[in-house]
Amino acid sequence: QLNGRNPLFLSLLKPGVRGGSLANFDYGLTTGGLQINGSRTQDNLIAMDGAVGVRTRSNGTSIGTADLDAVQEVQILTANYPAEYGRSAGGQVRIVTKTGGQQFHGAMYEYLRNSATNANSWSRNRAGQLIVPDKFNQFGWNLNGPVTIPNLFNKDRNKLFFFVGQEWVKRRTDATNFRVVPTVKMKNGDFSELLTANAFYGS
Repeated sequence: QLNGRNPLFLSLLKPGVRGGSLANFDYGLTTGGLQINGSRTQDNLIAMDGAVGVRTRSNGTSIGTADLDAVQEVQILTANYPAEYGRSAGGQVRIVTKTGGQQFHGAMYEYLRNSATNANSWSRNRAGQLIVPDKFNQFGWNLNGPVTIPNLFNKDRNKLFFFVGQEWVKRRTDATNFRVVPTVKMKNGDFSELLTANAFYGS
């Protein structure tokens, strides 16, 4: 249900938090439009590993989007939080990233949607139109483990770790719009059709 794999929207699972839908394509730089306990969306703070993750001009964007596989915890502070979490009058979303572990682990993935496997919409099917071209690819990789030099540094693999990863999103689609255009008579200068019920006016 976390369509777009943006961990910011996990905050919608917390009572008192309103915003978009977990099922939308939400993979861009955004503050989520979240309303936390009635606060305005501009009054919330997003922090990534303790650093402020919101542009200071409050134009509705975040500095970055964390890779979902790299996220250890998403904490939502709604009210009465300690003074150490200042800077905002509304709620706070704190994203904490993973640090790696004693064993090496990695992953590669791709999430794919393609109009070749989609069903046509009801309105386009009724109008005799083909399926809207829509190709969506979200793919990436990550690798984590200990930073070690055998027999020299961190040989027990319990002191220093790393986690690195990348993710890309590509979406190619066409928008569908229905418009009412002038009739043949109107194009010839005859507007008598507007005197009765028509496609432009109800009466």
